Amino acid sequence: MIANLPPIGYRGRIDQVRQRAHERGLDGALITDLIDIRWLTGFTGSSGAVLVAPDRAFLVTDGRYRDRAADELAAAGVDTDIDILVGFTRAEQDRLVDEAGRGLARIGAQADLVDHATWLGLADRLPIEPLGGIVAEGRRTKDAGEIARIEAAARCADAALAEVAPQLGDGLTEADVRTELEYRMRLHGADGPSYDTIVASGPDHAARPHHQPTTRAIAEGDTVVIDVGALVDGYHSDMTRSYVIGEPTAQQRELYDFLAVVQEAGLAAVSAGTPATEVDAACRSLA
Repeated sequence: MIANLPPIGYRGRIDQVRQRAHERGLDGALITDLIDIRWLTGFTGSSGAVLVAPDRAFLVTDGRYRDRAADELAAAGVDTDIDILVGFTRAEQDRLVDEAGRGLARIGAQADLVDHATWLGLADRLPIEPLGGIVAEGRRTKDAGEIARIEAAARCADAALAEVAPQLGDGLTEADVRTELEYRMRLHGADGPSYDTIVASGPDHAARPHHQPTTRAIAEGDTVVIDVGALVDGYHSDMTRSYVIGEPTAQQRELYDFLAVVQEAGLAAVSAGTPATEVDAACRSLA
């Protein structure tokens, strides 16, 4: 864990969701997406639901997370804003959610983030309707603590890659490079990889989007594509780099230079405020 990161501003987020729900004519909001729950409360468990009512909020989780939830909500500074309800079975948790929502006439729920069967089960018990992007709207704006964690995640991945890249020509396999990158990101303070690290080498593997690393040894003349990111306290980094092992051929130089032109044109267009659809069309026209 990386020390001395500024705190994340959890306080006020529950009120923000409550206000946005009220503006949509809703009495409450049922949050079931775990990432959104973490953003609201600081709770990092793998099981939970948050019901935001007009005068109170409730976190429903299972027995594994009773103490952890209390500690995390206190650390986030929201323990006075939300009650923790623990159900030891799924049926008990459902009952606690129902009780928390009792008396509410219109509850917004995350229709776009649950499957159809789950939605039907909730609708049998509670007066739910689609919540819309209430939480997503809030998450788009990052506070200083969140930005610091994204920056730290980028530094972890960048430092690991800087250490591993010089070894690419030493006979390592794709899987070796993946493992070394993930180990070094942790050494630099990351909680782990942001996603499955991609190391793709040679004329076949490097041409495959989202290639899974294999035991293929990286060889002289290979193009190697590495897609790597680090995870720091729930926040991610993501970067892709391409390398040539040894002296690049004329074709490799041509393709590398062409891609650089496309990327620079795209960045310039985005910086100028050009709509994404137009950026995409312009980049394709360069081909």
